Amino acid sequence: MGNILQALIAALVAGICEWDIYGGFHVQTNRPVVVGPLMGLALGDLSLGLEIGAGLEFVFLGTVSVGAAIPPDACSAASLAVAAACISNGALNANQAVTLGVALASVAQMLQMLIWTVNIWFQHQADKYAKVGDIDGACRCMYIPCTLWFFQGAIPAFCLVAFGQELVSNIVLPALVNTWLTLAGGMMASVGFAMLFVMMNKPKLTPFYMIGFVLAAALGMGLVPTAVLGLAAALLYIQQMDAPAAPEKKRRSREA
Repeated sequence: MGNILQALIAALVAGICEWDIYGGFHVQTNRPVVVGPLMGLALGDLSLGLEIGAGLEFVFLGTVSVGAAIPPDACSAASLAVAAACISNGALNANQAVTLGVALASVAQMLQMLIWTVNIWFQHQADKYAKVGDIDGACRCMYIPCTLWFFQGAIPAFCLVAFGQELVSNIVLPALVNTWLTLAGGMMASVGFAMLFVMMNKPKLTPFYMIGFVLAAALGMGLVPTAVLGLAAALLYIQQMDAPAAPEKKRRSREA
């Protein structure tokens, strides 16, 4: 009974976080750094959830859904990886769970594509209602597609926690595989930052990257002070970009 209750709580957390991506309020509860601690708290290991969630956040830092693009599902990756680590009784450490989460993100991505395909039928039904002026009918066609996103996160999490504990906790990997999984998990954050840097590698931004690297790596400055300095640099940069536009706006207003 305890397993089922715990599985229901895990399913609720995973479902609400997943729902926020496409069907919810878009308040970023779907990010791994949020999902991880919440799932860890639900399963009794907040610190492990935070560690895995932070690791996966670094991996998927530059991964966002834009337009029709469906990126790997970082939310499901975090919820399932944390759940697997929490119920494994130490068989999976944080780095191994991060590696597992990257693979799960691709599987969950395919599940999202399936849901989008199913949702096409509801869109056509909504079009039919709209043609005859039935606004309420068109709105009703939005409710079920929204709930599918909740179940996309909730059902896998429930099944994993309710029925997968024995399987996960009895995992025995060869020493070589275990070592490689741990190493891969430790490297994932660097891979995520590298992917983000490729997208943001602009001549105007590269100096800030170099300054931040020296402060963090060479001078040993902590993450929080480096982040605060980065925020200050970003604000100064934005103000500098806006400064030349002010006289131009005044001139135009005088001419008008």
